[in-house]
Amino acid sequence: FRERAAGIAGEVARGCRRIRETLPVSEERPASAYRSFFIFSVIGNLFFNVPELVFNLQNSGGRLFSLSASLTVASMARLCLLSTLLLVLKDAAERKRLEGSTAIKLNLLIGLWSLGVGVSQGLGGGPGGTFSVRRAADKLLFGIVFLNNGAVSLLSRLGVIENREVTDPDADPPLRIVF
Repeated sequence: FRERAAGIAGEVARGCRRIRETLPVSEERPASAYRSFFIFSVIGNLFFNVPELVFNLQNSGGRLFSLSASLTVASMARLCLLSTLLLVLKDAAERKRLEGSTAIKLNLLIGLWSLGVGVSQGLGGGPGGTFSVRRAADKLLFGIVFLNNGAVSLLSRLGVIENREVTDPDADPPLRIVF
């Protein structure tokens, strides 16, 4: 058991070192938007969900399968999945492969997921059944960024709009949102 645990811990440590080495933005890797979203999702998971999980475990007597602890674990799992998807998109942006089918599908998937979460939270949070923009705004804006990037990459791949990287390698495709 100890050898297996040490092997898993070593693999996680090597993975974290590789991620840390790829995070700096340079002229060769202009994926700053995806990098920023990745960092915010990881930091949000660590600083908000981990203390909440510890609190919920203390209140439930250490039972991991209590309702409050399992909801926190589910939230952490969703943010881990989102972080992984963002890391894949960051890598695709660094390689200038955002017009690939995987990157297009991931952009659209993240955008639609975020819009769905925003709409559901907005519908569930208003007084008297009205739509609460305050509860939904961050998810809707997050989703729009990724839907836009996915749509622009798809249209560029289909030849509907011109891929500007051929004529100007430093230019972003039209309508591409960059932070």
